[in-house]
Amino acid sequence: MTSGEGPRDELGGGRTPDPADPADPADPPDPDRDRKKARRTAASVGAAVAAGAAIVRRVSRARGPVREAADPPDDQETAATPPYLGSGDVEVLTGPSPVPERRAAGWITVALAAAVVAGIAVLIVYALGGQPQIEGVLLAILLLGIGFAFIFWGKFLFAPEIVTEPRGEHRSSPAAVAGAEEAMAEDAEGITRRRFLVRMMVTAFGALGLAAIFPIRSLGPSPGNSLFRTPWRRGSLVVDETGSAVTVNTLPVGGVLTVFPAGHVGANDAQAILVRVIDAALQLPAGRDAWAPLGNVCYSKLCTHAGCPVGLYLAGAAQLQCPCHYSAFDVLRGAVPVFGPATTPLPQLPLYVDSSGYLRARGDFTAPVGPGFWNRNKGPSGSGAST
Repeated sequence: MTSGEGPRDELGGGRTPDPADPADPADPPDPDRDRKKARRTAASVGAAVAAGAAIVRRVSRARGPVREAADPPDDQETAATPPYLGSGDVEVLTGPSPVPERRAAGWITVALAAAVVAGIAVLIVYALGGQPQIEGVLLAILLLGIGFAFIFWGKFLFAPEIVTEPRGEHRSSPAAVAGAEEAMAEDAEGITRRRFLVRMMVTAFGALGLAAIFPIRSLGPSPGNSLFRTPWRRGSLVVDETGSAVTVNTLPVGGVLTVFPAGHVGANDAQAILVRVIDAALQLPAGRDAWAPLGNVCYSKLCTHAGCPVGLYLAGAAQLQCPCHYSAFDVLRGAVPVFGPATTPLPQLPLYVDSSGYLRARGDFTAPVGPGFWNRNKGPSGSGAST
């Protein structure tokens, strides 16, 4: 042992504290202190175990007694539960309906009867001349009656139940599928068993159908072919707003004039705008070369976007412009839209010059005038120019 070193521990080779050395930080061993420390540790562990047991008891009391799965019969083959089915039993808790079935059926009957009466009342009010406010209230009663009947039926005529089962994968086992089919069959039987309510529901829907069908007459008469044809016919004389005939030389190059067919001055669907341009600058679609004699080209004045009158002409750009939403149409290329919300060209009116030098129409416009509609391109045969 070297001078200045304390005694060594014979077992561990560590340094043994020297009680005579006041600078030694190690305390001498105390057997009583070690026993007290062990007792405190054991008491802490016991308290934690007791607290956990108390929590388990509270949860068990809240959930009710745990039911064990019944053992499978001996004649059935047992197999390990697949991992996607989870573990544990499926619990189904059923109870009485919060409202007696007879009372719920009465509520449903009243709701459906109110719906039927409201539907019939709508037809009567409409037949007597109609009143929008009354019809709106009756339709609201009709729809609310059917809606409340569905709510009461689903909430009070089916036994309430709470189903608790382990959570696993979304795939269902064959047993689960069979159980769902059986439950659906039971629900369907519960519906068909109440024949009176089913008949009341069918009657209510019939009243709703009648209330929806009859007011279709309020949409007005069918337009027929009126959207596809205008007063322009082959040989119609081109006149201005005063009824004066327009000749091939009435307008100078760059001039513009609103025109109508003779005898129909002021007709909204017949109004057209006549523009004179340099004949050689025209680039009309194929087959229209003869439709603009000496540069007199004519288009419908109704914008194909919203039906506003296209009354502005920019001679420098050879464009017709709509003042409402600023759609622009190229006069030289068949009035195709070059700017704005319009997507279809202005229909062109084919012209020719008679023996007296007056402008006349070869036929109607090349397409229905004004804004587009769902069957715009399916008009009757014969619309457009006839040569």
